[in-house]
Amino acid sequence: MAGRIIIYQVLVLTILAVTGFLGVKFKLISNEVKEGLAKLVFNITLPLLIFSKISRLELSLSLLSDSIRYIVLVYVAFLLMYVVAWLSTRLLKLPPRGEQVFLAHSMFGNIIFLGFPLMDALFPGGEGILFVTLYHLVSSTILWTAGVYLLNKGHSTSGKEFLKKLFNPNTLAFFTGLVVAAFSLKLPRLFYDTFGKLGDTTLYLSLLYIGILLSALSPGAVIRRRSTYLLSLNKLLLVPFLMIMVLFLLAHFFSLYMGETARSVLILETAMPCMANIVILAKVFGSDDHLAMENVFLTTILSILSLPLIHWLMNLILFNP
Repeated sequence: MAGRIIIYQVLVLTILAVTGFLGVKFKLISNEVKEGLAKLVFNITLPLLIFSKISRLELSLSLLSDSIRYIVLVYVAFLLMYVVAWLSTRLLKLPPRGEQVFLAHSMFGNIIFLGFPLMDALFPGGEGILFVTLYHLVSSTILWTAGVYLLNKGHSTSGKEFLKKLFNPNTLAFFTGLVVAAFSLKLPRLFYDTFGKLGDTTLYLSLLYIGILLSALSPGAVIRRRSTYLLSLNKLLLVPFLMIMVLFLLAHFFSLYMGETARSVLILETAMPCMANIVILAKVFGSDDHLAMENVFLTTILSILSLPLIHWLMNLILFNP
């Protein structure tokens, strides 16, 4: 049943992305619309989605315990992603500009425009948003420190800039929602009927944006890049499978368990296609932004097939009695 849900959701996401793609090709969507759409999602609809979901959660000791273990395991996942990527760069012998992008894209996935709407669709009760937001917080701390260090040829971002990036509308919405949930504050139904439903549009706007991004990329150049195929294999299949095995071993040999939602979100977030923002950072810091664009294109296309496969493997190994 769950497998059907994710396949159905991936099909919905694909149709929405194709709509954005065709909108650009038929010149119905301009570059200004693309930039405005990204700002609208990041600054308005996604924060409203996060707040409306988190604020209605019923917090419990088991959920808080899961959250702590989950955060630790997200850092483990990032370490695993980096190790696999570093070993792959030794094999490929990439030039420095390409190696920087390969390492960054191996770790950072499309959490905002794919991870949030997909997890909310799969786990609509609010717990999915909780765990994907925690994943996003960990990812942000690593992106604006180690990630920038990698792409900026050894120069990390300043502490002020790091805090500015970390404390954005989405993280503020998360912590505000937690306060509301922790004190069981009741907000008017009018709020959820307006702003909550506005937040629900994140799914549609995000996937339109992904389609718009894909329309600017050339598929012909991707075929000639061995590194892009290896990155896709690592990011979409190998690392998620290794994380499935990590969770399996922790549960069966060390009796360290998390709830099904926490485990599912963790695995599926590690299986997200490459983060689009790395393209911009690569250009700003002088890394290979063309390689970054090709990484985004191929991993996003292949994730249509890989996400249902990882979901099936996860259920087969972790959740079968």
